[in-house]
Amino acid sequence: MKRFPRILASLAISYAAAAALASTASSDAKSQTWDEFWLAHHVEPSPPKGFLGTPPQDLQVLNLTNGAIDDATARRWARADWRRGQGDRWAECNLRMDLINSGILGPPGLNGTDQFVKAELAMGTKSLSCNPSADAVKMAVIKVTDEMKRRHAAARLTPYVIVGMSRVNGSTGTRTRADGTRESVPTRRKKGEVIWQLDTGQVRESPVIGQLWYQANGFSCRADGSTPLDDICGLVRPD
Repeated sequence: MKRFPRILASLAISYAAAAALASTASSDAKSQTWDEFWLAHHVEPSPPKGFLGTPPQDLQVLNLTNGAIDDATARRWARADWRRGQGDRWAECNLRMDLINSGILGPPGLNGTDQFVKAELAMGTKSLSCNPSADAVKMAVIKVTDEMKRRHAAARLTPYVIVGMSRVNGSTGTRTRADGTRESVPTRRKKGEVIWQLDTGQVRESPVIGQLWYQANGFSCRADGSTPLDDICGLVRPD
């Protein structure tokens, strides 16, 4: 019995030490500079500070969670996913395998972005000039039901998914090869076509780069019954 006070005192010291370490780690993270953050994730040189962009103010966001989260949270998560998409596109267009494999925007490889970049490099591409080929129209945060999980077990759906609906604008890009030749890179979609993307994952917060949706998996949809997750993507309809 007499040993308990010593044990409790020892535990109190251990908890205090752990709390101090956690506080120090949090303080260190907050004090990181932009360049230090990216260097710590083996990304060098750092991407420009504006590479994640700012979502359009009029972006419509639907909260399809049956009240599990409030509308303000749904908007934050949707905007975090929009920013993630911009980062993914920047890494793709700039052939940045270090960012693609950094684990910041999603798992290494970014669910296929690495394959696109490897194919471009194999063709002798030195740089790409990319214009956004589709404009965001609407996004939705959707709470995944047990029935959805059963129906789409292979997709490994997370508790929440985000569906983005965009309209193809017809913009093309330019490929520059190592020998200096340039060629147009046409879009694979018809102008005006509506496309959907479903992202599984979760929102993550960084004191340096802000909120981002970590894309565990990404899926393209047509919402016409021809692709596997169309019943979920189809919850987001054009006006």
